[in-house]
Amino acid sequence: MTTLTETVAPSYTKLQLRTAYGPVYRNVLSTAPREARSDEIPVIDISGIYGNLEARKSLAKQIKYAAETTGFFYIKNHGIASDVIDNALNASKTFFSQPLEKKQIVSKNLG
Repeated sequence: MTTLTETVAPSYTKLQLRTAYGPVYRNVLSTAPREARSDEIPVIDISGIYGNLEARKSLAKQIKYAAETTGFFYIKNHGIASDVIDNALNASKTFFSQPLEKKQIVSKNLG
């Protein structure tokens, strides 16, 4: 028995992003979101930030590339204690678990 599979071209939506240089546009898939695989998000070792000029330039290029392509990245060797990270995560979970009305009390105005 032979079955035919139909190939459907992915559909995209044009997304406008605001940048310091004016609006830029990106085509994003219109399909439902899925969990990212661990190999899709770059892991950047930022210990080079304390290195010489070439090490810092290399680090900057890695960050720029990750930000412009995947839009996300993990960092390692940042020197932040794990208890500080855990406390920040717990504080964000506490904040975002509140009802919308309470979260909206937080001022969005700078200044």
